[in-house]
Amino acid sequence: MEQENDYAGFWIRLFAFLIDSVLFYGVVWVFGRGGLNGQTGGLLFSLYLVVATLFFGRTIGKLVVGIRVIRQNGENPPWWVVILREVLGKWLSALLLGFGFLMAGFDGQKRALHDHIGRTYVVKTR
Repeated sequence: MEQENDYAGFWIRLFAFLIDSVLFYGVVWVFGRGGLNGQTGGLLFSLYLVVATLFFGRTIGKLVVGIRVIRQNGENPPWWVVILREVLGKWLSALLLGFGFLMAGFDGQKRALHDHIGRTYVVKTR
């Protein structure tokens, strides 16, 4: 497992998420799909998070800031863990008024609720 100082904390993760959000919704706007309702846009954004994490272990935002999602053994998580983490875990974190995301700021291994649900870690790659 990575050393404790290699864990990615709340702020860097938030910045990666903001990059992903701006890029995703910017592309949607540029290509004229700005008429997507919030629910459809949210589902497509979740799909982006799942696909990017599944195939690359990170999204574009995480790549830019130098972090990635791993299992305890250092490998990329399997598809079922990615879906559990990115869909169920993040929606649950949001339903809890964001508390699930804020957990990363207080957890010793900087894990948010969705990391605990998927048994994953977010680590710095540089």
